[in-house]
Order: sequence, then C-alpha cells, then structure tokens
Amino acid sequence: MTATRINVSNTDKVEAHLKTAQKGCSTRLLTADDITEALATVEASLAGLPKGEWAGIVAYIGEGTGSSEFANSYKGTPMLTTVTVERGSAAWFVTGARREPVGRSGAIEEVDLSEAQFERWVRGQRDAARIAVRREAATAA
Repeated sequence: MTATRINVSNTDKVEAHLKTAQKGCSTRLLTADDITEALATVEASLAGLPKGEWAGIVAYIGEGTGSSEFANSYKGTPMLTTVTVERGSAAWFVTGARREPVGRSGAIEEVDLSEAQFERWVRGQRDAARIAVRREAATAA
C-alpha cells in the first residue's frame, strides 16, 4: 500500500492516487465519488458520536462483488480496490489504496474506533433510542 495523506475533497489528487493503485485493472475499481458516497454511509453510522470526537477514526472502503458470485471456472483470484481513509480534525484523508482479493461479502465499509470513541458512540445510540421511545409514547397518548 502506498503511504500518503490526501484530502478527500481534492478529487484530482485522489483520482491520480487511485489510478496508480489500479494501474492495469479493469474491474472492481474505485473512484473519488465512490469514496465520498461510502464516507456518507460511514458518517451516518457515526451519528451518535459528536463530530469533534471523530479525529483518528480509520475507515476501510472497498468496492466489489462477493467471491461467491464468481463462476467456479473463473481462472485466478478476483481482486478489488480498497482504500484506507482517516479522519483528521476537520476532514477525511485517503491514507492508502491497494488491490486485494475479494472477500465473501464484496463491498467493504469498516470503521475502527478507539475505546473512548466507541463508548461515546454507544451512549449516543442509547440516548437516540430513548428519544425515539419517548416520541412514540407521546404520539400514542
């Protein structure tokens, strides 16, 4: 994996980095738009954690088809592009891109949180659930 730190909003540099990582490849590729869309999903999953505490979170993004969808006669190992993205204090940064074998699930969107970030996220999810229950009780009454 090539070590780097490119702001996700700088699509030209992200595309150039992806082009290098995906050189000679024609399937299961990523684009800067794919990364932006995946990060929107990641951010939605972090809803219980205040943005001020997102610094240091690492997300792993990949695009592809699950290996179970390949014919048995497929010669070779199917590969997909994965990107590592890290949250700075105010923005997401691409820190690496590489080709790797397709896993069973295909598309990848995983997030690594520190212990403190995870505990805060759990509290936020619990609080959001309590608010939803209170709203349901108020509308039922």
